[in-house]
Amino acid sequence: MKDLTVSERVVVRMLEAAWSAYLTLPHERDDEAMEFRRKLDEAAAVVKMRPARRAAAEAEFGRHHG
Repeated sequence: MKDLTVSERVVVRMLEAAWSAYLTLPHERDDEAMEFRRKLDEAAAVVKMRPARRAAAEAEFGRHHG
């Protein structure tokens, strides 16, 4: 997470907090918790990929304008 911006880190931490809050809800379906966790992991992955996309864009820009 070192290359994430402060705002990106906040979003990832909010997703982690959402999981903690979810765990306090009453159980309703056996597969619900894993489904929720999987969706949170997918959302976190989108945020965590942002530094790599920025680096790729910078590399692309440098190749065309270097």
